[in-house]
Amino acid sequence: MRWLQSRFGGLYVFGGVFLAISFLLRLALALRGIGDMDTGPLALGGAVLVGLMFDLVTFFYMVLPAAIFLLLAPDRLFRWRVHRWAAVALYFLAVSVLLFDVAAEWLFWDEFSSRFNFVAVDYLIYTREVVNNIVESYPLAAIFGGIFGGALLVVLLTRRVFLRCFESTSTLRQRARTALPDRGNAPTSTT
Repeated sequence: MRWLQSRFGGLYVFGGVFLAISFLLRLALALRGIGDMDTGPLALGGAVLVGLMFDLVTFFYMVLPAAIFLLLAPDRLFRWRVHRWAAVALYFLAVSVLLFDVAAEWLFWDEFSSRFNFVAVDYLIYTREVVNNIVESYPLAAIFGGIFGGALLVVLLTRRVFLRCFESTSTLRQRARTALPDRGNAPTSTT
């Protein structure tokens, strides 16, 4: 898998983790609400495809700053040991945020039998009351322990593949060719 050894390999690893966790959350919530949904093959297939589309768009927005950095950073900075540790820490943070979202959506579903919607946005107006309610209602130490423990497990299981990207060397021109569409092979107008 040569693409995992490219500079962008860490983003591919995180993308796989992101899509897998998002799919598992969607599947778990679907199983919880199976009595209230159309279980025909067309409806289920459509739901999976629409969910995948939303997950891909969310993932691309989430990693866009990192992709731009990876495109522009010189090899000396990219291969620097401190940068590797920072990348692993950022990977751990991103997986933690993803698992926090999973926990929040699961608890939101318990309350409203729905994924995040405008009710969640409306609650942001009453932040203090909502936070106090959450602190009183949920075992936050156990939830955050599970989130950070799960993120640590994911990072430990995928770290070797994630770190392969730091073995690659490339020039800005090579990275740009990978990241940007190839205009050399585009059809030309003959008018």
